[in-house]
Amino acid sequence: MKTIKFLVVLAFGVMLSTPTFSQETETETETEVQTQTRNQYRYQNQLQENLTAEQQVMLQEQRQLIKQNRDQFKACLTEDQMAILEDNSLTKLEKQEALMLTLTETQSTMLQEHRQSVQECKEEFQASISTEQRQQIRTRLRTNTDAQDKKEMQETVKTRRKTGNNQGSF
Repeated sequence: MKTIKFLVVLAFGVMLSTPTFSQETETETETEVQTQTRNQYRYQNQLQENLTAEQQVMLQEQRQLIKQNRDQFKACLTEDQMAILEDNSLTKLEKQEALMLTLTETQSTMLQEHRQSVQECKEEFQASISTEQRQQIRTRLRTNTDAQDKKEMQETVKTRRKTGNNQGSF
């Protein structure tokens, strides 16, 4: 009798804890995304501080060009092609592969031209960066990467402590 009660309580406890665990996982994922977005924004602002006004204008123009190209490309898509892009059952890579198979010759040419124009802007910008600016960018990138790695390790340790999973410890 005690065994049956114990199993019923155990099963009930597992059922109650499962939704809570998935909610915590979703919340942690949202928090991670928000943190990454904040870090990217902060990193971009730090990089912009090292750029000249002309270089900042070049970056802004490049972003606008990419946005215009994207809008122009989406405007020429058929309904079937848009349906592929809006299909949530496909991964991003699957959507891209399916869409590429349906492109017309004109659309393929447009895509190639857009890629080439963005590449030219990128090369022009890279040519405008001085050696000192490159070093500053690399230093900041390393610092941010190291900080992110350290934070990830801390989160891993915290998670293992919470779950009681001390793999790799003495």
